[in-house]
Amino acid sequence: MSKEKRKYKLLDVGSELGAGKRGTSLAFQALKIADAERQKKVLSHFPIQKVEDHNELIGSTPKFEHAKYIESLNIVNENIAFAVEQALAEGNFPIVVSGDHSNAIGGVSGFKNYFHDKKVGVIWIDAHADLHTPFTTPSGNLHGMPLSVVLGLDNLDRSRNAIDEELLPYWEKLKRTGSREITPKIDPTDLVFIALRDFEIQEYFLVHDYKIKAFQPFDIKSLSIEQVINLTIQQLSDCEVIYISFDVDSLDTSISVGTGTPVYNGLQVAEAKQLLSAFVHLPQTRLLEITEINPLLDNNNKMAKVVLDILETVL
Repeated sequence: MSKEKRKYKLLDVGSELGAGKRGTSLAFQALKIADAERQKKVLSHFPIQKVEDHNELIGSTPKFEHAKYIESLNIVNENIAFAVEQALAEGNFPIVVSGDHSNAIGGVSGFKNYFHDKKVGVIWIDAHADLHTPFTTPSGNLHGMPLSVVLGLDNLDRSRNAIDEELLPYWEKLKRTGSREITPKIDPTDLVFIALRDFEIQEYFLVHDYKIKAFQPFDIKSLSIEQVINLTIQQLSDCEVIYISFDVDSLDTSISVGTGTPVYNGLQVAEAKQLLSAFVHLPQTRLLEITEINPLLDNNNKMAKVVLDILETVL
């Protein structure tokens, strides 16, 4: 799908139930405000669809310690999967503006629902591995688990938590998000991490055991951005369609103040532009997700302004 032929559609996915800090539900509004202040608009002319969330539950006591709000996140991610599948069926290239990264469960599910007969690749640009499960999570927040869900993994060999038996059906249902109930959605060899630098030992073992391609800050500096791009494309050369997830905490802490879990030694803006410009315009790429913008933690809406600056180059 060439740049000229693309028909972009914005999906406002405001759920923040999967995060430990509040505020990511305001990401889309932060981008709209930042866009309105620009002389050259980036997003204002694209159609927008709001996806229903259940943020009214925030503040209530979660039923399950090791998978907070999982009952409602099952519903939220079904809503997201339907919206993504529908947008693709209409011939759109969805740009998903997501509150927290647990929403990628629905994003990847809807993507796989639509491209059910194709091999799906995922480029995960993020400081974190997001490979925890209820059996390994230190926090219980679902935004640390989306990749284990779409990979269909439990990581029982590294279990550290005693799980409530009533949780398990919700966890299994989450893996089968989407009308086709496909699990797993992707293969570990069809996943590439970029800017990964903050993860627990349980997640490291999954990356190692399944030989998942991961570019950490040292790799990026020693190889160059151009090589990272080439090696990523090579890794996903068998994939017929590609899903890109861009977590703003992949950026360095000198930039990414307005996010819940900033991590030192991340990407610079120019590097993010180079990566996304290369990946978004691959003919296989059919969706871009942007996630974890938190204006409540920001200063003068800087994070949203940086994202728009990146998107102006990329789109």
